[in-house]
Formats: sequence, structure tokens, C-alpha cells
Amino acid sequence: MNQSQIENYADLILWCVDGVEEQSVHISCEAVHSELARKVAGRAYKAGAKLVVVEYEDPGVVAERIANASDSALTAFPDYDTAKVAELARDGWTRIRIAGQEDPEVLAPLDSGRIGTYMGAYRRLVDPIRRRVSLFEMPWVGVLMPTPALANRAFPDLSPADALAHYEQSIVTILHLDEGPVAFWTEEFSRLIERQNRLNALGLDRLRFSGPGTELEVGLHPDGHFMAAEETLPCGKTVRVNMPSCEVFATPDAARTNGRVTTTRPFQSTSAPGQTVRGAWFEFADGEVVDFGADSGREILERVLEMDARARYLGEVALVDVGSPVAQQGITFGHMLYDENAACHIALGSGFPRLIRGAEKLSTKELIERGINYSVVHDDMMIGSEQVDVTGITREGSEIVVIRQGRFVE
Repeated sequence: MNQSQIENYADLILWCVDGVEEQSVHISCEAVHSELARKVAGRAYKAGAKLVVVEYEDPGVVAERIANASDSALTAFPDYDTAKVAELARDGWTRIRIAGQEDPEVLAPLDSGRIGTYMGAYRRLVDPIRRRVSLFEMPWVGVLMPTPALANRAFPDLSPADALAHYEQSIVTILHLDEGPVAFWTEEFSRLIERQNRLNALGLDRLRFSGPGTELEVGLHPDGHFMAAEETLPCGKTVRVNMPSCEVFATPDAARTNGRVTTTRPFQSTSAPGQTVRGAWFEFADGEVVDFGADSGREILERVLEMDARARYLGEVALVDVGSPVAQQGITFGHMLYDENAACHIALGSGFPRLIRGAEKLSTKELIERGINYSVVHDDMMIGSEQVDVTGITREGSEIVVIRQGRFVE
């Protein structure tokens, strides 16, 4: 990206978190994204931020730990990590995550069981932050910067230089980084809010997905509602938590998913970074995955489903039009932040208590008892396409076509 595009990107990121005046800002990324991190830091200080902390990550060091550490060292974290998580979970912090691995497959050759053990321990460590994020109690946003490795996976038939150019241009086009991104995304989120409100007015009890290899009903929580990825926090700030975002999503009743579903796009599990699952299918009964498989990557699914006792239940169902800005690019980005915005999707694992009336202060045990899933896992997988219809069934039993051949009926 050129300097003008990076500057526009920084402005868009700060718009997503509704400004940072008198806030402390935590930016996490790999060193390859230092240019954007510095630009965001500079913009944040000019906007009145109290403090900006940039934390650079090195997945290669994590890979060495998983490969070589003792079993006890694999799950050990120092007290200062616990203290850091507690600090970042407090009020007054804004969190910005710049994703995009320099080597997305750095963990791929390693033992899957050890990867799962480490990832489970790490997610339990950061659970105080994850919980506040799921409750929409703190400003945060996730964005993606391209890397040569991601570009090469998306465009394997091109030269590395051409692949990176095409990948970057796709992101620039989606985000409108050449032509005033804030104005474009202000209108886009307005449309998503209108869609959210229309869905909430229908009084839906469940959603039925129908298509090749798919006949699935997802029961919606009786006290829940649909939401776009824009929310007003208790502190009064309006945040857009993912950029881009083209979805309207809900937290289902964890015990009311039944039927079979086949994924329509390859996906990467956050529990097995860099490893791709293709042609996955699941069978659900009373909310639980009772059978599953994949054309490739079945062992990854098995690892995800064994992360904890609630990993086999859904925490999210999301509706996305196949005409979304991401879908229009016609590529698989190899990162869920983008790929989930190209098609309807479901997520195994944790739901969003914020979407359920009266659930914000419930304990984990109380959330599960109320039908709101909670897990160390949250893995999205795409199930929508131009061959998939979505029908809403109301509480009175009426059927309403919500999506026909991948497009919203509005």
C-alpha cells in the first residue's frame, strides 16, 4: 500500500473505535505491520490518546515453544502476563488488532495435540479480555494487512510480486482506501443496521438453511436479537468491531440446532492457525455436533471439537449477502476477518451474551444453563452461497424467505 492508503487506513481504524481521546490504546501485530502500527499510534496521539502501547508478536517463537517445550512449560505463563491481561481488560483501554501473519503456516508441521494444548491454555489466560469483548464492554477493532504469504495462498498461479499486488488491491478496493473510506463505511453500516432492524421485527424463532449438502435449522434464542458489528458501549462510544464487516449475526439457542450442513468455502481454524479445512460437513442433534467430516483437514476439526465440552455447540449464526464488498472480489483471503464476510456462516464455540437480554452479568455456568454457549473456541465456517436459501420461521410457525440464492429478500 502507498502512504496515502496507509494514512486513510489509520483514519478508518480510529473511526471504528470512535476516537481515542483520553484513552490508552493497545495495538497488537507482527513486526511486518509496524508501518501501519506507527501510523495508527501517531494518529492516536494527535487525537488525544493518553498512551499507545504497541505489542509485536512472533509466531515463530510460539512454534519453537510448541515444538520443544516440556509438557508443563507448554501451558505455563508468567505472572506478568496475567497482570497484563487484567490491565488490558480494565476500562480506559482501546484494543486494536492488526492481523496478517508473515508465515501463516508456521505451526502447520507441529503436533496437533500440542498445538491444541497450548492454544487452550493461552485462551484461558486471555479469557478476561475475551469476555469483555463478547459483552461489547470495551472499544476494539480487528483489521487485516496483507503479507506475501497470504497473497501467495490466495493467488498460487501468480508470481509473488503479482500475487501481493492483487491481494493488496483487493483490500484497498473493499475498504475504499483510495476514496474516503469513512464515508463509504458510514453508509455501509447504516444499511447493515437497517437490515438488523428488519430481521428483529420479524419475530423469528429459527433459521433454515437449504442447499447442496445442507438442510439445517438453527434455533434462535428467545431473548436474543440480531446485530450488525456496530454497537454503542456502556461508556457511550459507538464502535465497529471488525473492518470490514458485512454481516448481521445472532447468538443461537445452544440446544436447538438440528440437521446437516456443508461448508461452502475453505476456512482456517483459529485453534489451528495456518491450517486449512476444505469440504467440511457437520451433523447436529439438539445443538450438538454428533458427526462430522471433511475432504481435507478432518483432524483439525477433531482438535477443535475436543478443545472443551462446549466446542461442539454453536455460538453464532450470521447472515451475509453474496453481493457484499468482500464477496465481490471473488477470492478466498485465507483469513477469517475477510472470508466470513463473503458468505453466511456459523461459529462453533462461544456466543455473544450481549445479544441476549439480561445475560450480561451471568456467570459462565449461568450462561450455559440459559442456552448461551461459552467455550475457549470461536471458529467461524462459511455455509452460504448462491445455491443456498435461508428461510425464517416465526414463533407462530409462518415461513419467511430471508435469503434466496445467496441474496437478501428486501
